[in-house]
Amino acid sequence: MICPYNIESITQTNQDGYGYDADGYNTRHGHVLIEQRKMMECQKENCAAWQDGKCCFRGCT
Repeated sequence: MICPYNIESITQTNQDGYGYDADGYNTRHGHVLIEQRKMMECQKENCAAWQDGKCCFRGCT
């Protein structure tokens, strides 16, 4: 069974920012994690969630 939300790769980047006072002491630190996901192509007929020509992963009506 193939998941319809296949992730080919995940790239994570950390960004740090620092603030200092007049004496050179660290007074602030901020951190941000940036995540980028590269998704795979839809597998359509090879996927268990593919029914009647459409993706039914979240339910079909």
